Amino acid sequence: MMQKFPKFPGIPLDSSQPDDMGAAHANRFQLFRAPYKRHIWVGGVLDNEFDWNDPQNWLNHQPPGWKSIVFIHPDFVQDDCFPQLDRKVKDIAQLVIFEGASLKILPDGELTVDGLMQESYGIIN
Repeated sequence: MMQKFPKFPGIPLDSSQPDDMGAAHANRFQLFRAPYKRHIWVGGVLDNEFDWNDPQNWLNHQPPGWKSIVFIHPDFVQDDCFPQLDRKVKDIAQLVIFEGASLKILPDGELTVDGLMQESYGIIN
């Protein structure tokens, strides 16, 4: 059975990834359209629960890169295993952190987000 995405307001669909993520809001943020790829954090991989670079911690089994929109939503995260960055990771295009979710950047961690404006639930490019 395919896992359904929670309704993320204002986040339109990428037609290559089937789901029900707010298609009615497709015109609200044009910047979410291709060529960006969605990456949804799930965390909780045994012995690597918080590791951003572990592919198994992502719903699509691939860590994000510079053409990625990253979503951290508490409905997807296993056992409160939100990401923790302890080293530099690849730059990403956009980051959306929903209420009840978190991203911890430790002293040696570094993440660059090409964000141009902010919303109450995270950085949106």
